[in-house]
Amino acid sequence: MVDESKKEKTFQQKLAEGDYTRIVSIITVIFAIVVGTWMRISMGTLDRLQKFDPFQHYLLSEYWFENWSYAVHDLMMYPGPEGALRSVGYPPLTHAVPALITEFVNFFTSVSVMDIVILGPVIFTALIPVVYWGLGTELYNEKVGIVAALLTLVFPHLIEVGRAGAYDTNPHIALFYPLILLLLVKSFRQSTVRGRVQWGLGAGVAMGLFGLFWAGFNSIFAYTAFAIAIYVLVGSWFNKVKKEDTYSLLGILVAYPIISYFHTLSFPGEETLLVAPLVLLPYIAAKLPEWSEKLDFVGDGLRFRNYVTTSIAGVIFAGALLVWYGIIPIGVSGFGLISGEGVWGTVAELQPTFGTGFEAGLTPLYNHFGHWGTFLLPLVFIGPILYTGYKIYSDFRTERVFEFTFILLTFIMMFWAHRFLPLYLYFIPPVAAAMVVGLVEFIGLKDIRKEMSRRWGQVKRFDAIKVGVVVLFIFAVSFVSVPISDGEVRQYPSTIYQENNGAWISTFDHMSGSEDFTPDDHVMTWWDYGFPLKALGDVGAFTDNTQWNVDDAADFYMSKDIEEAHQMLVDWSEDRDEEVDYIVGNKGLGVLVPDTMYGGKTSAVATVADVNPEDYVDDWPEGQDSISQQVPWSIVWQEGMEEPNVPETLENTTYYNLAFPEGVSPGDNEPEVGDVIYDKFEVVYKSPESIGGPFDGSAIIVYEVIYD
Repeated sequence: MVDESKKEKTFQQKLAEGDYTRIVSIITVIFAIVVGTWMRISMGTLDRLQKFDPFQHYLLSEYWFENWSYAVHDLMMYPGPEGALRSVGYPPLTHAVPALITEFVNFFTSVSVMDIVILGPVIFTALIPVVYWGLGTELYNEKVGIVAALLTLVFPHLIEVGRAGAYDTNPHIALFYPLILLLLVKSFRQSTVRGRVQWGLGAGVAMGLFGLFWAGFNSIFAYTAFAIAIYVLVGSWFNKVKKEDTYSLLGILVAYPIISYFHTLSFPGEETLLVAPLVLLPYIAAKLPEWSEKLDFVGDGLRFRNYVTTSIAGVIFAGALLVWYGIIPIGVSGFGLISGEGVWGTVAELQPTFGTGFEAGLTPLYNHFGHWGTFLLPLVFIGPILYTGYKIYSDFRTERVFEFTFILLTFIMMFWAHRFLPLYLYFIPPVAAAMVVGLVEFIGLKDIRKEMSRRWGQVKRFDAIKVGVVVLFIFAVSFVSVPISDGEVRQYPSTIYQENNGAWISTFDHMSGSEDFTPDDHVMTWWDYGFPLKALGDVGAFTDNTQWNVDDAADFYMSKDIEEAHQMLVDWSEDRDEEVDYIVGNKGLGVLVPDTMYGGKTSAVATVADVNPEDYVDDWPEGQDSISQQVPWSIVWQEGMEEPNVPETLENTTYYNLAFPEGVSPGDNEPEVGDVIYDKFEVVYKSPESIGGPFDGSAIIVYEVIYD
């Protein structure tokens, strides 16, 4: 007689017993990777970098590829006061990885570092479906993991952030935050100390590597600190805190030597180091009742433990508030718990990769999800908070507290600074998947599964319709929400390729192809153009997107006297032992045309220079001296105006005298190459492009500085 246990299972039996679930998982993850990769490539411009920061990313990767060493200082950057050199603006792995991939791929075919930098975000974010499948499976069940992998196609930001040539640090953020949470969750779910330590070490290594990819890595330590505090607090009162969780958290400590070895921007500060002792809290809280009952003055060990853990958690939360209001001088970079304007500086890396109007609250969610996607707004906005909070109440586990805390913190922070919206979206797909699965089972899919296992797919027509509607809904949201419409793919090249009708590209091409411009020369323009200036123009910059020397650039451009401005250059050359060789006059910088890319950036220049209109115009109206107003510092024009409105305040600046040496409509009177203006600046290049509209003359004029 044949042993029943050794008989080959029929298809119906495998389906009924769930043997095919893993196969479905593998197919789903592969499908999400392939389709997501196609969407990211088709959205990108494969021959161009997008936005600004990838230009610097490429430059540093090229340096690594040529020298196989980490660039500690930016040698193409003009020195700061007293000759100080600027440190490189990215941690080492950000640009080492593209160099390594380039070297490896070149064994099989010929690629450049530029190719890999452009495709880098696509390669990196291809792993996202795997991470979300793991989170959904570990926190809930494998069905949720399958849907979570599919939801990476529904959440448009997860597609946008990894498109070809996109902003280079956001893919690292999108992957590492949920990956670290996944490794911690996996560790908490282990039944052996060895398993907990191994997966905890994995989380610690991931945290360390994260610090080598992104300078704002400290935020993950802050999240972990709050998660530990909340877990110990709630777990103590529920009497479910476990000493074994300390074994999982000990792995975090391995992150410190990793980060410290490659320090620069990633050196752990005091706010990061404060997390280290907190890993012992679960063990202490679990053992405290036993220890405390040995003391004569303790009558109830559990109650004593609850009071102690509540006090510790209170100190942690109170300390965070004191830091926030600047009472305790600790800078929590990457997290935002610092006083005043520091929030905006530390969350800059989380800025959405395209679009305008990203405001706090519901508006950015609408912008991300589009019209059809707004059906998901309740699901992705408040739903994850309520759902994870309910799961803690109904099924208290360590990993659920960590998931809830990470989501709650980014949800709150989104209201403090709207740029935290992407970070919030990085945490919620597994929760949204759990809610979708729960909803679908509620409306009948659970009954369908039972019917399929009993009758092998003979389902009622209405049930088939319900399943079809769910599948079609997911695909509808995917393809309507992402920037794909009418069968055409929308491209999002950097504004550097469009601004001034392409004059910047002509300028960079001229610089990189001319023997007169070298990497040892330093060109002054506004900071927005520093990264591409170095990468595409192959020339040094006075200031760049890190805003190094930005105060000096603002003072120069807003100077009321051209002689005074030139004297600044002379003084800097003596103080820093380097000359500013060239100055850019950029017409587009000062032009404000509503609803276009021309936003009157000279208002930002005036803000940085801390100047007021009445300093330039004696009879400026009282009460209209706000430097935040664009009108006093921008040349305003729109269709229907006879001529642009040129404010007298701007006319009196060095910026205007160099960008518009003969006014906004110079005709044939604009200086030509070789001409010298104000006896201090020689025209060496004029772009063939003009801005358009009433603004004739070259959009960009480059001057060589004449020193006596």
